Amino acid sequence: MKKSWMAIGGLASFLIVLVIYAVSFYNGTYDLTRRIKAAHENNVQIYGSVRMKIEQSGLIADRYSDQVVRGIETAIKSRYGGGGAQGAMLWIQEQNPTISQTAYQKIQEIVGSEFSQFAANQTTLIDLGREYESRIGSYPGKLFAGVFGFSYETIKPYMTVISTAEAQRDFSTGTMTAPRTFGK
Repeated sequence: MKKSWMAIGGLASFLIVLVIYAVSFYNGTYDLTRRIKAAHENNVQIYGSVRMKIEQSGLIADRYSDQVVRGIETAIKSRYGGGGAQGAMLWIQEQNPTISQTAYQKIQEIVGSEFSQFAANQTTLIDLGREYESRIGSYPGKLFAGVFGFSYETIKPYMTVISTAEAQRDFSTGTMTAPRTFGK
């Protein structure tokens, strides 16, 4: 009789531990799924922000350079008349036109900092995806993942990683192409 109570107690303890593990697995995996979705949404927001800031900065630089050119043209016409190239040469001999590099430096700073932030968030998303795969792919988590309906398909829509066409080509061919500088 004592042995049967011990067996029942052992089985009950095992079941309690199993239930605690199952609940812990479910809660942890559910939380990880939510963190992956949040990281994905954060990446989408940052990516949109990066594009908008770069486009706005480029627009400001374009407008600034247009205003500088119009200012030079106006100064030449008002000072030297409508003589065209002859008036322009006199003006350039008197003073060299200077265009501030501040706007272009600002664009470079924005591009660098925003893409660094985007890359860091993409790395976070990749790490969360790797953690999720390990959680549902290792034993005994694999058993519970099936029972609770967790699979890679659950997070697949959120695991999109943005890359350049050049990077994807280089990794598929195993050959690095030289970066283009100054659009050439």
